[in-house]
Amino acid sequence: MGFVAGLGLLIGFFLPWLRFGEVAVVSGLSLMFSSGTVVNALAGPSRGLLIIIPAAGAALVASSLLAPRLVPFASLLSGLAILLFGLFTLARVFFQTVGLGMWVVVVSALVATAIGIAALSRGRSET
Repeated sequence: MGFVAGLGLLIGFFLPWLRFGEVAVVSGLSLMFSSGTVVNALAGPSRGLLIIIPAAGAALVASSLLAPRLVPFASLLSGLAILLFGLFTLARVFFQTVGLGMWVVVVSALVATAIGIAALSRGRSET
């Protein structure tokens, strides 16, 4: 399975990640080496870290062929590194692009949810 996951990381890095209609198609490789407003917004200054993806894929393929006992460690390390980088990127894009109106809506929705939960829990405890 480590071989398949590694191969998926290697192949997926070069396949399209984002499509902007008929204007542009962006892969992991093009995010690393391209520039421009959209690329900078998506990948930002940490886009060099995208090299983790093919490096992790190569490590998984190599370990599954040469040192199968290392596959669980390589898998865990690879998966966590890529997921953490992805979550960091999503959070950075979210915080850079979301305006005040969205924050007001999110906070209001949380308050509404809390009011509903509190009211329902009070109603159940009284019965």
